[in-house]
Amino acid sequence: MQIKSENGNWNVKHINAMFNCDPGKLTATGDTSGFTININENEEKHDENCLCLYDLSYKVGPIAHGKYTVILNKMGSEYFRFSIDYTSSVDTTIFIKKTIL
Repeated sequence: MQIKSENGNWNVKHINAMFNCDPGKLTATGDTSGFTININENEEKHDENCLCLYDLSYKVGPIAHGKYTVILNKMGSEYFRFSIDYTSSVDTTIFIKKTIL
């Protein structure tokens, strides 16, 4: 996941986001509560019994400077959590390693 700051917003690229192979429309929304940012990635359909990788791009914000806990949710369930100290010059990559059994 790449996060770049632009005019008080985050430009997020989630590279190789895993969803089923026929997801319909993929969406991402973000909301803030204090210093917690919840990002919700969803697929419209989940009929297929296989997984494929997709690249998603979206904006989150506006975001004020500070230390945040970011919670990435997939289909309503927490998928990954990390902290970030946000300033207007943020340009970072977060590596998410998940194993599916």
